[in-house]
Amino acid sequence: MDRNKIKEEMGNFRKAPISITISVIILSFLVYLFLDKVVYKKQLENKDSQIELLERQLDIYKDKKYIVGETTFSRLSNTELKKTAKKKYDKLLETYLKYKSYDTIRLNRISSSRDWDKMMEIQETQSNFGYMMVNNYMNLHMVEIILIREQILLRLPKEEAKKSDLFVYQHPTNPLGYKDLLDDFNSLILKLPE
Repeated sequence: MDRNKIKEEMGNFRKAPISITISVIILSFLVYLFLDKVVYKKQLENKDSQIELLERQLDIYKDKKYIVGETTFSRLSNTELKKTAKKKYDKLLETYLKYKSYDTIRLNRISSSRDWDKMMEIQETQSNFGYMMVNNYMNLHMVEIILIREQILLRLPKEEAKKSDLFVYQHPTNPLGYKDLLDDFNSLILKLPE
């Protein structure tokens, strides 16, 4: 924009009667009141009802946690729970380490092979092994690992318990998710007091 044009507009603005300025201020105030009384009030009322609903859901969740009853892991002392969790962790880690060693062998075979079909076959075998590893966890270990996790979280301070993500335990969709599960489970085991 041209500077002369800006100066001209500013001059017009200064020449405007005070009544226009007062009208703009009053109109702005009325818009503010409308927004405050109608729009924002409804939003705040909705927030209050949402908070109330979430608090009720939280109470129900807390109650259900104890209604479900005791598990074999809830009866264990911290030392026994830690030992049981460590055994489960070691089984899962052993499976993961087998996968990693096979992965290293696979990479060596792929790098030494120049045959495209052979490389794809090796890759498919690796994918199947990763799928089997995750499937093995979900079919044989997932329920117990989640129950152990819940017991550990009940025994940890709330700040520590918030850091663990249940989704990782429920859906380790690939070897990377499986590794995240192992890391989180191990950190919980280490945090559990004796």
